[in-house]
Amino acid sequence: MRILSQILARELVQPYIIAEISANHGGDITNAKKLIDSAKNSGANSVKLQTFTADRITVNSDAQEFAIPSTSTLWGGKNLWELMKEAETPLDWHQELFKHAESLGLEVFSTAYDIEAVKFLLDSGIECIKVSSFDLINIPLLEYLSGCKVPVILSTGMGSASEIDIAAKIFSHRKDSVGILQCTSSYPCAPSDVNISRHRKLVEYGFVTGYSDHTLDSVAAILAIANGALIFEKHISLAGTESLDSQFSMDELQFKDYVGNILQAFESLGGAVFEPTLSEASSLWERPSVIALTDIHAGEKFTNLNIGIRRPALGAKPEFFKRILGMRASELIRKGEGVPWNIS
Repeated sequence: MRILSQILARELVQPYIIAEISANHGGDITNAKKLIDSAKNSGANSVKLQTFTADRITVNSDAQEFAIPSTSTLWGGKNLWELMKEAETPLDWHQELFKHAESLGLEVFSTAYDIEAVKFLLDSGIECIKVSSFDLINIPLLEYLSGCKVPVILSTGMGSASEIDIAAKIFSHRKDSVGILQCTSSYPCAPSDVNISRHRKLVEYGFVTGYSDHTLDSVAAILAIANGALIFEKHISLAGTESLDSQFSMDELQFKDYVGNILQAFESLGGAVFEPTLSEASSLWERPSVIALTDIHAGEKFTNLNIGIRRPALGAKPEFFKRILGMRASELIRKGEGVPWNIS
C-alpha cells in the first residue's frame, strides 16, 4: 500500500481511487478476478474486498427483528444472515485474489467486520484495513485496530457528531496512517442525502479525508474534491450482470469515466495564488494599454483626442492614463504606438 500510505502521511497529495468488489462477484471467484481486471482497466489505484462470515456478523434467526424490511428495494424479503451469507467473499479466496491484484500492480486490502477478521487479514499479510460505516460504533474493533501497525480507513456513514468524535479520538495518535471517509449508508444514495458540506467538519479532525460513494454518478465525488477529499471508494460491477450491489455500482466503462472525472476535477483545483498561469502568458500581449490615436509631436500635450486605452499592450498600463493626460510628449509618437509611462 505504498501509494495509500504516502497519501495518508501527506507525502503525496493526489486522488486515490478504490474499486470496491463487495458481493458483486456473485459467489464466483472467476467473476471476482474479472472485477479486479476491470478495476485495473478503469484506472483505479486499488481494489477492496470484504472479510466476514455470516455467522460472525449476525445470527441465523427468522425472528422479525432480523428481517430486512420489505420496503428495501434491494434486499427486502431476506433476513440478515441470508443476505450476509450470499454476500460473503470466502476466506479461502483471499490469498488468490490478493495475488491476482498484486500481479496487475494494484494495491489491495479489505474491510474487516470483527477482530477475528483483522487477525485473519494481518496473518494474510494485508497492508491496510477498512472499517465499514456500520462498525463506526464498534469500539472494541476500533480500539484493537488502533494498536495495529497497518493503515486504517474509517467510513462514517450513519455517524452522529459524537460517534465520529469518539472514533477520531481513538485514532488520534495515528493521524499519519489513518483516513476518514464521508459516507451516506443508503443504497443507492440520492443527491439529497449526500450532504457534502459535512466534509468540512471531517477535515477539521486532522486526518486525510475521502468519500465512500454510493451515488450513481461522479457529481458528489467532484464536490468532495473541492472540500478536501483525496480518497474515493466506489463499487464496481461486471457489465450486463445483476448482483447484490450492482444497482449502486459502476461497470468498467462507467468506472473509467468516474476515475477520469475525479482526476480532472483534482487537476482543476490548482493553486490559490492569483497570477497568470503558463497558458495565460501568451495572452498578456492582448491586454489594453495607452496608445497614440494620432501622430503626436514632441512637446505636444496628451489629451483624450490623441491618446486612448486600446489593445494591445504596447504602452503604459491603463492605470496611468489619467496621470499621462496633460503631460507633453518628449519625442514623436506615431499613431498606433504605445505611450510610455516614463515620459519626461
